[in-house]
Amino acid sequence: MPTARELVERSGLDADVLVAGLSAAAGAELGALYRYTVLTSGPLAYAGEGLREVLRDICDEVRRHFECLVRRVCELEGTFPAGAGRFLGDADPA
Repeated sequence: MPTARELVERSGLDADVLVAGLSAAAGAELGALYRYTVLTSGPLAYAGEGLREVLRDICDEVRRHFECLVRRVCELEGTFPAGAGRFLGDADPA
């Protein structure tokens, strides 16, 4: 049975380019997940139950997107940067 990477390459796509795009998208989702988590835990958490519920729903959806992207990268035999700063695209991870 062919691997996911082989199927992608057979379809004419460059698997490395696809992995790079998926990895970048996963980094963006992880950054969004962090921001929404801080919002739900910080001062906006006291703004009312309705807003907190919306933020929790958004956070859950972003987490699911992140997890899906990570699975796809792994299925395509891709890797992620070793440091969180590099993964999130920070110029200066310090």
